[in-house]
Amino acid sequence: MKIEHDRIDAFAGCSSGGLPLAVALAMTMNRPFIAVRLYDKNPLNHPELEGSWRKGQRIAIVDDSLVLGRQKRRMVEILEAAKLRPTHVLVVMELGGFPADSEERKWIAARGIKIRSLVTWHEWVHFMQREGVIAKEVADSLLRLLENPPEWVKD
Repeated sequence: MKIEHDRIDAFAGCSSGGLPLAVALAMTMNRPFIAVRLYDKNPLNHPELEGSWRKGQRIAIVDDSLVLGRQKRRMVEILEAAKLRPTHVLVVMELGGFPADSEERKWIAARGIKIRSLVTWHEWVHFMQREGVIAKEVADSLLRLLENPPEWVKD
């Protein structure tokens, strides 16, 4: 995955997966880090963003995985409300079998935000089988999980 570091002013992450990854990238690339808090309800009016930023900065959202994109869309909304410019969604793994043209992904793409992943679920399973880490039967079973994901997944 190529990251255009000269076009990213800060990294944002949320939840247990995205926070450490975003912090690591921010530290490695000497950029600020922003923690995004996603609340179902926020009766105490806690801040949704924590960290250091300036209006207009270009932000890369970092997370461990991408399914349908609902959480990433919510992060974009929060960042844009703070007058920041999300430009990238960077994830470790993108789960295949899910609609790449989901409403959320279309919404993200319409804003010119680039979605990048290091690996897809299918690539990972095939790699693990090829390297002898898992048997063919296990790989087949793992790949079958994604044959009809809307049946079992909640993003």
